[in-house]
Amino acid sequence: MSTKPSMDFGVQSFCFRNFKDNAEVAGYVKQIGLNKIEVCGVHADFSDVDGFKQVVKTYNDADVNVISIGVQTFEGNEEVERKWFECAQAAGAKHISAHVRIDSYEKAIRVIKKLSDEFGIRVGLHCHGGYMFGGSPDVIEHLLAL
Repeated sequence: MSTKPSMDFGVQSFCFRNFKDNAEVAGYVKQIGLNKIEVCGVHADFSDVDGFKQVVKTYNDADVNVISIGVQTFEGNEEVERKWFECAQAAGAKHISAHVRIDSYEKAIRVIKKLSDEFGIRVGLHCHGGYMFGGSPDVIEHLLAL
């Protein structure tokens, strides 16, 4: 199997949730012909920016780029959520996948907007097919209007 990606896309590390070693996961990413990954909490602690830099190095050493992190549940806790942006920035990633919750989404959206503007990193809602808040078209429309 070729290890050169034929299209510009990557894989979510949750697909490899049964493998906890990031070097092993990076090898599997290459085996399926990709070189980009969104790293999730199964494979990294996003509250530890320095530790996450080692995770990024592991992937980079295998020629796999960390292009995103997540899926992160934003609740509007800027101190906690800032570290997620710092991790994404440390990887050179320009995207964070996110959930929001109905009880905190208004505060969460304000913090997301502030940090997104500050770091130049986009945040995309990951709706899990509708079972998370933000999964229906009317809710998405409402969130985008905030």
